[in-house]
Amino acid sequence: MPWISLGQFELINIWQFTKSFEGEIFRVKHQLNGDDYSPVRGVIAQGFEDTQINVFNPKLFSYREESEIFAFYFPIGLSQHSLCFKPLDASKSSWIIDVEVFQSENPQDNLNNYLITRFGEVTVMSLVPLLFSGSTTPKSYEQKLVKNKPTKILNENDSRTELRINSTGQPVMLTTGFDETSKPEEVLLRMPPNYYHNEVASSAGIYKGAIYAIAQEETYLYITEFSAK
Repeated sequence: MPWISLGQFELINIWQFTKSFEGEIFRVKHQLNGDDYSPVRGVIAQGFEDTQINVFNPKLFSYREESEIFAFYFPIGLSQHSLCFKPLDASKSSWIIDVEVFQSENPQDNLNNYLITRFGEVTVMSLVPLLFSGSTTPKSYEQKLVKNKPTKILNENDSRTELRINSTGQPVMLTTGFDETSKPEEVLLRMPPNYYHNEVASSAGIYKGAIYAIAQEETYLYITEFSAK
């Protein structure tokens, strides 16, 4: 298979970015150099830098002997298509990854990969209304949650079309708000550790109000909100 290298990276506690590329399917190979073989995890995401670091659609990955395959869809309109990553766990060993992107010899295969990654296993005819229904703008960020402190993570947004939230090492409760005694008004979702939640607008609609979060221990959320232009 025609895999093209995007570089080799030693994971350190900052976001590192690949060069910009075209592609939807990626392979990550791992090396662990040292005597510490305790389990280590990291985050791989789509991302770009302008006046700040922007990450969206983060996914967990971990050291293993086998290669890992990831599929990412890059929204139309982003001029920089890059992956970024950083570790979540400390290790005395050096964790090195090789990142590759799949490039088919047949351009039609690359188009099919794009369509499947973006819309799932559906027929081309069923994609027509979606492909020409307008565009959305993603906004991504990392949100720190302080132990037992209610935190507003999203404002009300009437243009919201999709919401992606990743929890990390602690359970998190999402609510519509909290009263003066820190009691939740309405629970939207209870997220276990390392959970990926994806909500897309459908005929039943999508919740567009403000969202608050609380955790019993300090933790982080990775959030991507898509809004109609």
